[in-house]
Parts: sequence; C-alpha cells; structure tokens
Amino acid sequence: MKVDVESVKWKIIKEVRIPNQSNRNFECECKCGKIRIISANALKYAKTKQCHECRFKTHGKSKTATYRIWAGLFTRCYNKISRSYLFYGALGISVCEEWKSFDKFLADMGERPLDMQLDRIDGAGNYERSNCRWVSKSENLKNKTKDTAIPMVGKTFGDWTVLERDFSIKKSHVYYKCLCTCGNIASVGGGFLRSGKSSRCVKCRSLLHVGWAERHREKKNEGRC
Repeated sequence: MKVDVESVKWKIIKEVRIPNQSNRNFECECKCGKIRIISANALKYAKTKQCHECRFKTHGKSKTATYRIWAGLFTRCYNKISRSYLFYGALGISVCEEWKSFDKFLADMGERPLDMQLDRIDGAGNYERSNCRWVSKSENLKNKTKDTAIPMVGKTFGDWTVLERDFSIKKSHVYYKCLCTCGNIASVGGGFLRSGKSSRCVKCRSLLHVGWAERHREKKNEGRC
C-alpha cells in the first residue's frame, strides 16, 4: 500500500487480518519505535500521522495556558458553530499564516504572563504579532467594550437599524439602541442581532403571529366558515 504523504511518520511493517473485520489494517511503527495497528483508510487519507504520545509531546506545551489561548484563536475565528465565532470569524477576523504554528506564536508572544489575556490593539484587525499584546482582564474588557461597538453602528439586521451603543444597560454583553422599520426604538443585545435571534421589535413580532382563534374570527367575518 502506497501512502503519498510526507508528514506521516508511520512505517508500514505488514498487513494484518483482524477477525470479524472486512477492512484492511496494517501493523505500523512510529518513529519513536511504538507499534500500532492502523486502518488502511486512516493511513491513506493521513487521518493519523504519528502515535498519540508523539502527537502531544511535540512541543510539550499542550496543557499550558498559552497553548489553550492559541488554540482558542482558531475556535473563535474558524469554528462556525462556536458562540464566539459571531464576534470574530463572522466579522472577518482571522489568524495570520505564521501563527498557524504554535511554535511561531510562542516565539512572537512568549509564555502568557500570570493573569494576563491576549488582546488585539486594533479591535477590527487580525491576530498577528503587530496587533497583539498581553493585557490584564480589566483592560481587555475595556478595549473589547469599546471596539465591539464600531462595526455595528449603522448596520441593519432584519428590520433593525443600529443607531448607537446603549451604555445605560450595565451588563457583560454589549447592547445597542436599534430602530425598527415600524418606528419603535429598543435596546437589543449585539449577540442577538448577529445571530438573527432578534430581527424586529416585539410589536412587529406580535402582529406577525396570528393564533388559531384570530384566524377563525377572520374566516367567520369573511364568510368562509
């Protein structure tokens, strides 16, 4: 069996038969010397490139806070089912090509200082060396509150048009004063706007929802029942 993937560190020793299994399997040796049984498909499509021990000992940092922060960048920028994606990836924020390697990220930023968080200097910019720094949690929250209002004002979400940031609501989430097409103004959370959970005011929603009793009265008045 030919495996045309340079990064695969398995060396195929021989094909083995496993009782009650129709798929092909191979006895393979990792570069560290460990022997494992790997399926043909896993080798062919490079679903496994090395043994579990080698995978998590490449840099010895996989359980550190710095590594978790680095991994979290890709969740918020590229994982569309993540709640944080709405505030990062959906707004076009990405991770620079160099930082797709943890070693490069570590070389640029160093280990995370105690009780510090990664912050973008320009809230609309990407995650890259020139735009990132370590700051305290309170400073990061202050910057996030200031920056998240910028891309929202003036935009439309359904029947809402965002007018301005609503600072009167003292909550951890950002709220905006929004104008509905009917003329009503209300405060709506930024997350509800981006996710589409709120697309119009309560009055408009109630007008769109006509219950069974109301539909029956309409039919009766029109002589259809």
